[in-house]
Amino acid sequence: MEIRKLRPEEMDEHLKLSQYAFQYEMSPEELERAHRTRKPEQLWVAVEEGRIRSQTLVLPLTAYVQGRKFPMGGVAGVASWPEERRKGHISQLLRRSLEEMKERGQTLSMLAPFSIGFYRRFGWELCADRIRFTIPKDKLPPRKLVPGSVERVDPVRPDVRQTLQELYVTYAAGFQIALSREADWWDDSVLRRKPGHAAIYRSEGGAAEGYALYEVKERKLTVHELVYVSEKAREGLWTFFAQHDSMIDQVQFESYKGDPLPFLLPDPRVEQSVHPYFMARIVDAEAFLDAYPFLPGPARTWTLNVEDEHAPWNDGSWELTIDEQGKGSLRKLSGQLADSGATPAESAAVHAGSAAVHDGSAAATALRGGIGSWTALFTGYAGPRELSAAGGLTGPSAELNALAERIEPRLPNLMDFF
Repeated sequence: MEIRKLRPEEMDEHLKLSQYAFQYEMSPEELERAHRTRKPEQLWVAVEEGRIRSQTLVLPLTAYVQGRKFPMGGVAGVASWPEERRKGHISQLLRRSLEEMKERGQTLSMLAPFSIGFYRRFGWELCADRIRFTIPKDKLPPRKLVPGSVERVDPVRPDVRQTLQELYVTYAAGFQIALSREADWWDDSVLRRKPGHAAIYRSEGGAAEGYALYEVKERKLTVHELVYVSEKAREGLWTFFAQHDSMIDQVQFESYKGDPLPFLLPDPRVEQSVHPYFMARIVDAEAFLDAYPFLPGPARTWTLNVEDEHAPWNDGSWELTIDEQGKGSLRKLSGQLADSGATPAESAAVHAGSAAVHDGSAAATALRGGIGSWTALFTGYAGPRELSAAGGLTGPSAELNALAERIEPRLPNLMDFF
């Protein structure tokens, strides 16, 4: 079995596997576009006897974490022919992909899982949920007179797209796990995947303060994206949606878990469904935490035991130091994991909110967990109570809580797909 990059002359074979595995058929125009836009150097393939047996794509992307941009490897298109499955091909492809991501400085990786349990085995963990609201038109937020106005626009116009991008950057930087979009991403992913119309809210002075990508079809208004940098913009855009009352029966809106929309509804007893959306994984723990913006506070040091069999450079015992300004520094202590010295009852104390007693030595105060659990903590998807209760992180609760207090609470809001 050979693990290598796709060769240009193998593009058709790659596309055949993709269509078979993901059960779709590409038109001649879509095939031509794929040949033009897909880059063989981003595709890893497992080849045997001259045939592609399995494949995975790694996109060079950037994600916001704590408002800071982190280079990110977006894993997509993981597929095998059915007769080649369960032979370990995907394991080899993912491990080689992780090695390359580390080499390229991509300290974080994300993917949309076909199976959460499958990718957990390789260190990815949930990082973002989505919530879908289905709102009858008589339960929409009340219309409000706002000083600004809403203008329907053509999103493919360069000046309009630039306005959308500027608004998106301001909005997305306030969340965890939001994608940093480049110009071509708008054309290739956002606008292509989210058809319909666009509208911009402008203040009384003419400043753009929010936008919506939406579609009206079969008496349903579907809000693909709602972005705003002021409350007036949000009120104005929801009032704009409500003005479609003669054309629609309901509005369907998909947003991040924690969206305050229910507090704006006169009767929030509407259909709401939450579903796990994306997974993330720290690729290079040392580089990631060295760049991570912690909250200011007293200078502190923690011992972290990291378990990561698929990225062995992460595996082992580490010393994490955070200075008064919130600058972190992670340094390797050894390749051996220190005993946390905490009993299951002491670890469970995090869930109960009590503090465990420890003797202050590195061994007694060590915090331990798999790379997936550490990822969930530092990306803000889960806190110490949840992770300790599930057994993902163990160690003295006082140490774990003290570390969590240096992480600014921000909500994940991934609006993209790959």
